[in-house]
Amino acid sequence: FIKRGGSAVSSFLNVLGMAVAFAAFYIILVQVKYDLNFNKGVKDSEKIFVMSSSVMSEDGKRQLYYCRPLAELIIEVSPNIEYSGIMEIINHNEGKYWYNEGKYWVEENGERREIHFKNMSAMSGTAFKALGFEAVSGSLDDIIDHRTLAISETVAKRFNLELGMSLNFEEHKEVKTIKAIYKDMPKNSHFRDIETIVHVGDNGIDNFGEWGHNYFVKLYDETQEKDMEDNLREVLRKYFVEQYFGGMSPESQGMSREQFDMAVNRMLDMAQCDFIPLDDLYFADNLRTPIEHGNKTTTIILLLVAILVVGIAFINYINFFFALVPERIRAVNTKKVLGSSRGVLILSTLKESFWLILMALAVAAILVMLFNMTQLTHLISASTQFSDNVPVLLLTLLIAIVISLVASLYPAFYITSFEPAMVLKGSFAATTAGRRLRYVLIGLQFVISITLIVCSSFISLQRRYMINFDIGIDKEQLLYVHTSEYIGRNAEAVEEQLKTNPQITDVTWGAGNFLAFERMSWGREWKDRLINFQCYPVATNFVEFMGIEMTEGRSFLPQDKNCENGVFIFNESARRQFGMTLHDRIHGHAGQVEIVGFCDDFCFQSLKEEVSPFALYVFGADPWWHPSTIFIRVAANADYAQVMKHIGTVLSQWDAVNSPDEWQISFFDENLNDTYKKEQSLSQLIGIFTLIAIIISLMGVFGLVMFETQYRRKEIALRRVNGASVNEILAMFCSRFVKIVLVCFVLATPLSWLIVNRYLSTFAHRCPMYWWVFVLALLAVLFVTILVVVLRS
Repeated sequence: FIKRGGSAVSSFLNVLGMAVAFAAFYIILVQVKYDLNFNKGVKDSEKIFVMSSSVMSEDGKRQLYYCRPLAELIIEVSPNIEYSGIMEIINHNEGKYWYNEGKYWVEENGERREIHFKNMSAMSGTAFKALGFEAVSGSLDDIIDHRTLAISETVAKRFNLELGMSLNFEEHKEVKTIKAIYKDMPKNSHFRDIETIVHVGDNGIDNFGEWGHNYFVKLYDETQEKDMEDNLREVLRKYFVEQYFGGMSPESQGMSREQFDMAVNRMLDMAQCDFIPLDDLYFADNLRTPIEHGNKTTTIILLLVAILVVGIAFINYINFFFALVPERIRAVNTKKVLGSSRGVLILSTLKESFWLILMALAVAAILVMLFNMTQLTHLISASTQFSDNVPVLLLTLLIAIVISLVASLYPAFYITSFEPAMVLKGSFAATTAGRRLRYVLIGLQFVISITLIVCSSFISLQRRYMINFDIGIDKEQLLYVHTSEYIGRNAEAVEEQLKTNPQITDVTWGAGNFLAFERMSWGREWKDRLINFQCYPVATNFVEFMGIEMTEGRSFLPQDKNCENGVFIFNESARRQFGMTLHDRIHGHAGQVEIVGFCDDFCFQSLKEEVSPFALYVFGADPWWHPSTIFIRVAANADYAQVMKHIGTVLSQWDAVNSPDEWQISFFDENLNDTYKKEQSLSQLIGIFTLIAIIISLMGVFGLVMFETQYRRKEIALRRVNGASVNEILAMFCSRFVKIVLVCFVLATPLSWLIVNRYLSTFAHRCPMYWWVFVLALLAVLFVTILVVVLRS
């Protein structure tokens, strides 16, 4: 193009269009690679499985929790298990690691140096070996009790810690010794942020009622996993018969065979162990567990966007080539006359294409480097640095070179195919096949652009729909902060001090984030069947504070905290699904608990999920623990900075684990936004790349209009001589493109509807399929197309 007298503008636009497409392709591919390879960087990941149990009352749903005594039994009777153990990756309250965080201190030269670990986990057995943890110093086998711990390389460097150092644990008044320093786990895995690991000890070793441990196993032969699951059902049956019925016959227990089998089968249904492959954990769509998870539909959408953007760029490449045909055809034909063979001319064109692509790749590299310097990097889960993504970089280079050379073959053959007579007549551009090809290519760009506009619009609309959805509580002027167990034990005194600030109108307490993927999941026996519900311990004023509507019975009363076993309020979903009635009793944390009321269904997790059975629970006189997340309602037009400073000061007076400025006091809306952070990133990503696709498509329109004006110069001149106005000639050009856009809209509408419907089907609560989005997409493409045609013509 450049050597042979081609248009400088068209060459520039061609290089720029492909450069933007390559940069977008590389960036999207980094995210896709991150998603598709999640957990696969863990050593022998294909042999690693996590034990899961059934979510009772929700068919097909699994949770990554298992009962410790039963898990140990399964490990004991399964010869195919090579390594196994607990590695806690879930915090029931906040969706973080089990211990969440802890403040330690070391004494150096007579002075105390504080160390704050943010993500602590607990392990047992040979979990280190099962999950491929590698010690770089010390031995992981030495983590044997609560006095020992292991830390990651990153933490060791951050806090200047060494093997053998003693750490004083502030909260539990105990000393732990660093016995191992381990290599950081892969960044795209569920174990990447584990900073410190302690031994779980005997916690829950004999507790059949505690289903809150994350058990991982590594198999000798991963292909035998399904056979193991089938065999375990019979093992567990024998165990339950022996454990609960002493191995005796149903008759000796005063039961019929049917009653006996029903009782045993209920236990088996609850304890049914499925081994979920670690490689499948990220995309598993049947989990009721708050771990980082992806959506395969959105990953596929991103991949399609990447392919479409590159596709549009190469369509432009071909269109720009045809736009320059009138300028180049005579030069090519002259060389033919002078003796150049057709093969030499084709090879020359391919070489030009190759150098053009190299220029585009160089510009794309600069664009990626500029991207890395912006705030947009937070939209991508992984690093986009070239050094961190060598396979993606090489794949992008390979695809760019191969597709560009393949795409240039047809134009090369086309431009060298004309006979001299046709060139002299100037009719080479008027062939039916040539015109059809150019319009089909530009039409394909319009179809892609309209589809991307519609899809990106609905992704954005769905996110706004979720953010603005009425979740059934009063979320105005609401702050929250996670505190400590000690502060929770002194809730009344802390609350009294907080209310000394007149801008604080009310205070209540709960067990962790109100909006969370999951909290405590309790399985209980209820009227001859097993049920499952999420349980959220709260203070007695929680219902009124949050504005939750009661549908029957009463709300919590102050005296409920003195009840022997506390009281329950269930939502309407639980009542309908389980057939509950007022004053029924169900087992709580220590005994039978009365149901004192039912409340309206409200959203307590992402709108991707249906509202499921849920219980608000006041523990009573002997609480299991004290809810320690404080929810604070402030007055309208309050000075939030001053209120937050007051809250931090009060909390530090009660627990010096944090200074007043260290308490993470947040707006409730931040919790809401965090819930849909992935949807926000996807919306912005798709929006950016849709804009890129549209811009590249307009470059294609520019090229085609350039071709049409050059080819039809004589026709335009004749029309002008015969009295045609400029507006009439512009209308002639515009009408052709308007027809193309309308035909493309007809084709793009059902395609985009199918894609959007598939995406929205992943949400339990979804925005309507608005008709006006399709119309706006059509008008947007029509407007910019006509604008380009008018300006270029």
